[in-house]
Amino acid sequence: MNKHTFGFVIGLLLVAFLLVGCGGGGGSKGGGNGSNGGGLTDPGFKITVMPDTAFQGDAAYASGPSKVPAPNSEQQIEAKLDKGATIEAFDFETKQLLGKTTVGDDGKGTLTLPAGKTVLIIVTGKRDGKDYRLSAIIPFVDESKDCYVGPAQTLAAEAIGQKYYGETGIDDQTWQDVLDEANNVLNGEEEIDFSIGGGFVVGTDFGAPGSIDEGKAGDIIAAVPAEINSKLIKAKHTVKLINQAAIPLQGLMDQEYLGVYEIAAETYDGIQNAGLSAFVEKYTELGRSLGEMVDPLVFHGFEYEDKWEATLNDLEIGKKYKVDDDMHWHWKLVDSSGGTAGVITIIREIGDVTLTMTAKKAGGNWEFTQTSSADAQLNYTVSMPNNENNTGNWAMSFKDKNITDPITFNGSVSAAKIGNNKIQATYSGKLISKEVELDAKVTAIQEGNDEDGGYTSKLTLQNLSAKYAESQLEASVTAAKVDVSMQRVEMGSGNWAWYKSAPASYNVENLKADITADGKKSSLGFSGKIECESYKVGGGHDLKTLPTKIEASSLTASLNDGSVLVKGNLSGTAVVKEVNGEKKAYPTKFSLTNAEYTRKDNTSLMGSFVGEWKNPGVDLSANHINGTINVDARLQRAGYEDLTVDLKLTADGAGNVALVVNRLGWQNSYFTGSGAAVMSAGYNPDTANLTLTSNTGVVIEFTDKDMNGSVKVDGEQQGAIAKEGKVVKVTFTDGFVECLIGNIK
Repeated sequence: MNKHTFGFVIGLLLVAFLLVGCGGGGGSKGGGNGSNGGGLTDPGFKITVMPDTAFQGDAAYASGPSKVPAPNSEQQIEAKLDKGATIEAFDFETKQLLGKTTVGDDGKGTLTLPAGKTVLIIVTGKRDGKDYRLSAIIPFVDESKDCYVGPAQTLAAEAIGQKYYGETGIDDQTWQDVLDEANNVLNGEEEIDFSIGGGFVVGTDFGAPGSIDEGKAGDIIAAVPAEINSKLIKAKHTVKLINQAAIPLQGLMDQEYLGVYEIAAETYDGIQNAGLSAFVEKYTELGRSLGEMVDPLVFHGFEYEDKWEATLNDLEIGKKYKVDDDMHWHWKLVDSSGGTAGVITIIREIGDVTLTMTAKKAGGNWEFTQTSSADAQLNYTVSMPNNENNTGNWAMSFKDKNITDPITFNGSVSAAKIGNNKIQATYSGKLISKEVELDAKVTAIQEGNDEDGGYTSKLTLQNLSAKYAESQLEASVTAAKVDVSMQRVEMGSGNWAWYKSAPASYNVENLKADITADGKKSSLGFSGKIECESYKVGGGHDLKTLPTKIEASSLTASLNDGSVLVKGNLSGTAVVKEVNGEKKAYPTKFSLTNAEYTRKDNTSLMGSFVGEWKNPGVDLSANHINGTINVDARLQRAGYEDLTVDLKLTADGAGNVALVVNRLGWQNSYFTGSGAAVMSAGYNPDTANLTLTSNTGVVIEFTDKDMNGSVKVDGEQQGAIAKEGKVVKVTFTDGFVECLIGNIK
C-alpha cells in the first residue's frame, strides 16, 4: 500500500468514527482530581484516593493538606484515617459498586474505575477512636487521577447525593459550583469535627435525607441545582468519551502513518544510497569469475582423455592444458605446448581474454592461482585438500580490479556427487571482506548439466551470523536456519538459451536483523516462509525477484530504534503486475493476527487486521480501491482505559466506502452502528450517512457531507453537530460546546 492510500484509510477511520479529538471545550475537571498518568494493567483508570479529615482554615487550604496534590505527589496528607479504612467506589447514577480497597500505611488506596461514569468515592474508617465517612464525586472518569477526599469534597458530595444519588450522572460544572460553595462555607470555620455526628456529617448513610446538617450546610445544599437534565448529562458524557478516545488514538495515528512511512522511506533511501548496488554488482561479478575457472576444478567439472569427471590428480605436473570444448560449467581439456616445472597450467580463452590457472601440490593440499590477461590485478588463490571430494579445511583469497581489498574465506569445504547430475557442496567457516563478515554453514545443491539447464536448486544456511558496514549503512543478521529453494529461469531462447538460478521460496527460522541506514536504526525478527516470483529485466540478462506470498509464524519489526514496534503472525499474498513498464508486487490479501503495534510513548494497538484487494496494483488511489479491511483490536495507552475497535470497511472501486461498526468503545460503554460514506482524497466526505448508537441509549447521527447531525437520548435531541472549517463541534442545549473533530482554539 502506498503512502497516499494508507493515509486515506487512516483518515477514513478517523473521520468515520469521530476519533480525532480536540484540546479545548472540555470544561473544568474540578473536585481536586488531577491527572497522574500511570501504567494500566487492567482495562480502566487507576484512581489513587487520599482521605484527609482535617480542615484548618483559609491559609492552610491555600498551602496545606487540602490543596490539590500535584501528579504523583508525595505530599503528606494530615489527619489521615487509620490504616485499614475502607475505600469504595460506586456508579453515582445506579449505585452499583465498582470497586473496593483499603487505606494502606501511606494513607492511600488505589482503585480501577471504568471510563465515562460519574463515580462516588466513599471512605469509612476511624481516626483517634472516632468514626468518619468522607466522600467525593468524580463527575466523569476519563483518565488516571490522584483523588483527594477531604472536608470540602465530602460536604459537596453529601449535598449533591441527598438530591441526586441513584438518579443521574453529574456534570463538571455542577460539581465545581457546589464544591466552591463548600469551600466558602468551610473558610469561615476555624475548627470543625468531621466525625459522623460530630459536626456537618450527621447521618450514617450517604445520600439519605439528613446525612448532613441542613442548618450549617444550608448554603451548600442551596448551591445544588433544583433540576438536572439527566439525558443532557448522558449526552455530554458520551461525547466526552469519544473525545477522550482521541487522546490515545491521536498518539497512535494522528500523522503517525506519515512518521512510520517517513522512517521506512528514509531507511530505504539509506540502503539505496549506501552503495549496495555496487556491492551486489561486485559480488555478482566475483561469482561469474569463479565460475569461469575455479568452480570446474572444485566440482570436478572437466574431462580429460576418456575420463568424464577428472580431477587435478589426473593431470601431469609440469604440463600445460587448454580448455578445448567450452560448455560453461563443464570443460574438456586437451594437451597444449609449453608448461612450467612443478605446476599444472590450464588456460581458457574467452573472446580476447585469456584466463590462466596454475596449480601445485603442497603437502596434502592443492594450491592454485587464477589470473587474467584483461585484469592485471586479478589474483584468486585457493588452498584445498588433495582428496577425492576436496573435503577438509580450505583457505581462499579473491582480489581483482573491483575487489581491491581481498575477500578471504577460511573454513571447511566439501563437494560430492549425490545423484545423477547432482552435486552437493558445503561450506562452513568465515568469509571476511571490506564490507562483510559472514559466518555460517552453507550447503548448495547443483542439478543438471549445461544441455538441460544446470542450476543451483537449493541453498541452506545454518547458524548464520553476518555483518555489513559501508557508507551510511550498517547491518547485522543472525538466523538459526534459512532454506532457499531455487528455480531455473531460462534467460535466452533456442540455440542461445542459457539459465540462471533464482529464489523460489525461503523457509526462515529465527532470523534477526538490525539495520542502521541514514542514521535510522530498524530491526526485524522473522520466522516463516516467503514465496517468490522471478522475471527477466534489462534485455533478458538480469533477474528480479519479488515476494508473492508470506507466512510468518512470528514477526517483530522495529523502526527508529523502537519508536514504533510491530509484532504478530503475518500472512499475505501479492500479484506481480507491470505498471508503466515496471513489474511490481501488489498485495491482494493480508492478515496480521495476535498483533501488537506499539509506540515508544506506550500507546499500543493489539488484535487482528485482515484486508483483501480485488483490484491490486493498477490504481491504488483512494477513489479506486476495491476491497475490504477488517479491524478487531484493542487500543491501550498508559493512563487511559482500553478502547475496543471492531469494524469493517468495504470499498467498491468507485469511491464508495461502506462502514459496519460491530463494536467501538470501552469495557462498560460502547457503540454499535452502521453507515456509508464517500470520502475524497483529503478525507473530506462527499456524502455521509452515519449512525452510532451507545449501549446507554445515546445516538449520534450524521446526515450530510458537511457533517451536520445531532446527538439524541431517548429520541430527544440534546446537541447539534456542525462543521466549522476543519472542526466538527457539538453545541448542547445548555450552550456548552464540545468538539468531535479538530481543535477549538
